[in-house]
Amino acid sequence: MSLNRPQIEALKSVILEAIEITTPHAPSISTQVFTGCYDWHSSVHAHWALLSMARLTSDDKLRAKVLARLSSSVLTHERGLLSDPSNAKFEIPYGQAWLLLLLKEMTRGKVSMIDGSVSTLRQETEARLLDWLESSPFPDGKPEQPFRGDHPSWIFAYWLFLLTDPSPEILERLKKLRVQKIDPVRAQIRKAVSTPRDFLFIPAILALVEQSVGYEEGPPVAFYSPLDKANAHTAGAAMVRIWPYALRDRTLFKSRLAEMFDRPDQWKDDFELVSHWVPQFMWMGMWLAAGRP
Repeated sequence: MSLNRPQIEALKSVILEAIEITTPHAPSISTQVFTGCYDWHSSVHAHWALLSMARLTSDDKLRAKVLARLSSSVLTHERGLLSDPSNAKFEIPYGQAWLLLLLKEMTRGKVSMIDGSVSTLRQETEARLLDWLESSPFPDGKPEQPFRGDHPSWIFAYWLFLLTDPSPEILERLKKLRVQKIDPVRAQIRKAVSTPRDFLFIPAILALVEQSVGYEEGPPVAFYSPLDKANAHTAGAAMVRIWPYALRDRTLFKSRLAEMFDRPDQWKDDFELVSHWVPQFMWMGMWLAAGRP
């Protein structure tokens, strides 16, 4: 699917504004750069979205601007915070999985950052996330709701890790995890339902894992759901449900995306509820539909 430049520009402007909005902000470590977008993880995937948008639209000025925010000294500071034992549980797994995707993007394009601060932070973040994936149980919920669809979701962190083009050695460990933890419960995952707090639809994430590793997908699951605004996570949750169609039914995906753009209340009208994170989730779908370029 070709990239829609007007749609990208619309998302880009909202995300650029959001990374500068520092109040309100959820409790965080003393970060030097991920201070906007309401919380640390949303700021991380906002920087990833802006960098990848800039690269794919040849906006070298924007890419250089965002990379300047992510200087070597800033990354060294973040590395120190994340490696501090007192922050051992900070943004594990969700935010640090997004951080890996951001660090991968930083090394791409004509304007890129390839230095020790990037590679060291990536190696240490990979190690932390792998340790967490290997030591944490999956299914990861309660008996009545065995799969988590919020920030501590095991399978979502696993899928984001796959998107970072890890080394063959790490891929082998991820494959072992898939065989041990995901494969035995694939049929069970397809029947998972969401709670009101969930913004991730776990059957959709399973489909994305299956697409990423070349598995034949199981019986069709109806991911698509109507747009509404029942709670703060509804708009993003609706987008997550449509991500698998970015590859398998792009007509349906484009239809949902157009519906989202026609509903500003779903993605840009309220900073605290939607505009600090839903535009990045919309871009994730567009990026998937374009083949993860």
